[in-house]
Amino acid sequence: MASYQREVRFLAQYFPDIPLSEMQQCHIEDYMLYIKVSLGCGRDKCRMAAQSFSFLWKHVFRKPFVLPSKLYPRKAFKLPNIMSVVEMAMLLTACRSLKQLALVSLYYSTGVRLEESSKLKIADVDSANMCIHVRGGKGNKDRKMLFTVSAVSSVSLALAKAGDAAVRITSNQTAKYQSHPQPTLLETLLRQ
Repeated sequence: MASYQREVRFLAQYFPDIPLSEMQQCHIEDYMLYIKVSLGCGRDKCRMAAQSFSFLWKHVFRKPFVLPSKLYPRKAFKLPNIMSVVEMAMLLTACRSLKQLALVSLYYSTGVRLEESSKLKIADVDSANMCIHVRGGKGNKDRKMLFTVSAVSSVSLALAKAGDAAVRITSNQTAKYQSHPQPTLLETLLRQ
C-alpha cells in the first residue's frame, strides 16, 4: 500500500494544479510517458505506477480506468553469457586438482544448479546410462540430466582418490547405503 501511495503522490506532484479526482485518462498517459521516456524508468516501475492509478480510480473514485499496456516497456529478454569452447578448455586445464576438475566437469556438463548439486547422492550418478538423477530440484521436481563421458571419468577418479567405499559408480548402488545414511556427492568430493 505504501508503494501505491508513493506513486499517487508522484502523480499529484507532476500535476500540482489538478486535483486527483479531476484528472483524466490523458493526464495519466502523459505522466506514464514522462516516467518512461524522460526518467527512463523500467517496466517494473511503470507497472507499479499503472497498478497504483488503477486501484485509486477503480476502488476509491469508482471511475473506469483503462491504461494501454503499450505505455510500459516490454520486458527485456537477454540471453545468458556462456563460455566459448576455448574458454571452457582453458577453465578445465586451469584446474589444479582432480577434485576441482571433477566439480567443474560436473557443473558444466550437466548444468545442475548449486542447490541441486548439494543434494546429489553418489547413487544418483548413473554411468551406464550417462546421466544423473536430480531429486527435489527447482520447483521440487525430479529430473534426469545427461552426463558426459569425460565428466563421469573425472568424477569417478576423484571419488577413487577420496577413498570412498562407493567409488564404482553404477546404476544399482541403492543397496549399498541402506544401513547408514548415504553421503552426498559433494561431501565425498570435498573430503579430499
